[in-house]
Amino acid sequence: MVDGFGSPEAIPLAKYFRYFGRKKIDRQWAKFRRTFDATWQRRRGGKQTISF
Repeated sequence: MVDGFGSPEAIPLAKYFRYFGRKKIDRQWAKFRRTFDATWQRRRGGKQTISF
C-alpha cells in the first residue's frame, strides 16, 4: 500500500464538472494566499506591502 498516491476523493467530481473544479481551485488559491500572507508578514515584521 502506498500512502498519498492518487486522488483523495472517492468520487472526483472536480475532474468531470467545471463548477466543482473551479471551486476546488479557488479553495486552493485561498489557502495559498493565507499561508503566503502569513509568511510575508512574519518576514517583513508585520508590515503588509503586497496586496492581491
